[in-house]
Amino acid sequence: MKLTPSKVSDCLIVTLEGRLDSSSVSSAAADFTALARGPESVLLIDMSGVDVIDSSGLSLLLSVYRRRAEHDKSLALCGLSASVRRLIELTRLHRLFQIHDTRERALKSMNYAA
Repeated sequence: MKLTPSKVSDCLIVTLEGRLDSSSVSSAAADFTALARGPESVLLIDMSGVDVIDSSGLSLLLSVYRRRAEHDKSLALCGLSASVRRLIELTRLHRLFQIHDTRERALKSMNYAA
């Protein structure tokens, strides 16, 4: 799992590449925890490079969401593949996460210039 951060105003964008599953979650957990605690009001996770996600990956995303929500900060996801989106909808996590088709649409809907 590769994480690449960038910023647009007060929005931290993290681009993920690889698998978000039990084989990668333990090594990425510390990075995700630090990102969840970041000062930016919005954390946008670009998952266009994620081809596989399992329950460990979903649990990690949920943990990040909860940490952000505790401090009135938001989490949004974008670029989900059909299979990743299907799993998020099946587990009803789409009710928690803001989900956008693309990074550009996410930034536009949150009033950030790309």
